[in-house]
Amino acid sequence: MLSGLKKTRFIVYLALLGGLLWAVPAFKSERFQTRPPVATVNDLMLIAHAGGGLPNGIYSNAREAFDTAYAAGIRQFEVDVKLTRDGKPVLVHDWGDAWLRWHRAGLIRPVLASLGLLRFLPPSHAEFMNGAMTDRLTPMDLDTLCLWAEADPDITLLMDLKDGSDALLPVLAKTPETCRAKMIPQVWTPGEYEWAKELRFDRVALTVYKSKLATEEIEAFARDHDPYFLVMPAARASAETIARVTAFGDPLVLHTVNDPNRAARFAEAGIDALITDSLVPGLRNKE
Repeated sequence: MLSGLKKTRFIVYLALLGGLLWAVPAFKSERFQTRPPVATVNDLMLIAHAGGGLPNGIYSNAREAFDTAYAAGIRQFEVDVKLTRDGKPVLVHDWGDAWLRWHRAGLIRPVLASLGLLRFLPPSHAEFMNGAMTDRLTPMDLDTLCLWAEADPDITLLMDLKDGSDALLPVLAKTPETCRAKMIPQVWTPGEYEWAKELRFDRVALTVYKSKLATEEIEAFARDHDPYFLVMPAARASAETIARVTAFGDPLVLHTVNDPNRAARFAEAGIDALITDSLVPGLRNKE
């Protein structure tokens, strides 16, 4: 047994370790801390990244982020979904840097997240929904997202399945029809695309941001299928690639673009939509 003095030292050391590990992610998570300047763009569909950026940061997936983007005129939203420890879908980008930026509640989980271990012991659904968010933001799960989105028939939801299609497509498929009809799940392979169609998702997107699919394979997929969107990192979108993968009429969405001048160049190149943290529709987009 530890003596009283040793117990006190142990608690102090643990607190110091926790404080140190708490501070480390602040440097790792710098990309979550600030939103680029807001700017207007015309002639492009804009999709709010992770619900949309906030003045104090991005990747929050919080109710206030969705409300802010909606108020600016955006009706398309990219949504990050993961499962809690008890298998419930909630809106969070990851259990590491993004969770630390927006959900740094308690002592143990920030330490685990700092070490990259929180994915092995994520919060329960109740812990996630009841836990305080930074800046008094409001956490969301799939149910609250559906309630929010059903208020406007024009809202669409581009779903980023952070735990993979195997884990999340069946979960999304169980949502009420009124909400599922708004969803555009992003899948990685032709096989997942066919499965999503079997699960009665009318609109399905192929995303390639982690994929090793070559341009020729994306081109073949576009030729042989009818994806609602092809989603690609902006860095990969050369003029040749844009021409090849859009040759069959499938809309190409690029991410993540926050520079209005770059957005204008993509519009001239034939891009249909951009995922963005900070761009908002200009007057022509709202007409």
